[in-house]
Amino acid sequence: GITIHKRNNYYYLFGTKVNGLSSTIVVGRATNLLGPYVDKNGADLLDLSAGTVFVEEGEIFRSPGHNTRIFTDKDNTEWIMFHAVDKRDPNFPSSTVEKKPLILVKVNWNNEWPEPVLDYLTAKEVLGPNFY
Repeated sequence: GITIHKRNNYYYLFGTKVNGLSSTIVVGRATNLLGPYVDKNGADLLDLSAGTVFVEEGEIFRSPGHNTRIFTDKDNTEWIMFHAVDKRDPNFPSSTVEKKPLILVKVNWNNEWPEPVLDYLTAKEVLGPNFY
């Protein structure tokens, strides 16, 4: 699935790129809602090899994908959710079926490109959004 997020003068397209049994979340941006959407290198996302990596396999999680829209909490902090497989506990009990828990990650912006706050993809204890 894909999500489009409007921020300042850009539309950002987040999508899941599947490669066999693995996946990665990639992003591209455009100045027009209808595109073309390009990655940081200027490659059109219609080229299946294009896309700036937003979240990929890490130490704890693999196969991130199917993200939500970016949302803002009461502190004006931006967040995104997606599913991923937790390598520490990948399957349902007595099964080979993978669990794909929902992951919540804070989003920062660097030169008008979104970046996940990597602490949210580790075993560190971190604060969540402020909805109160």
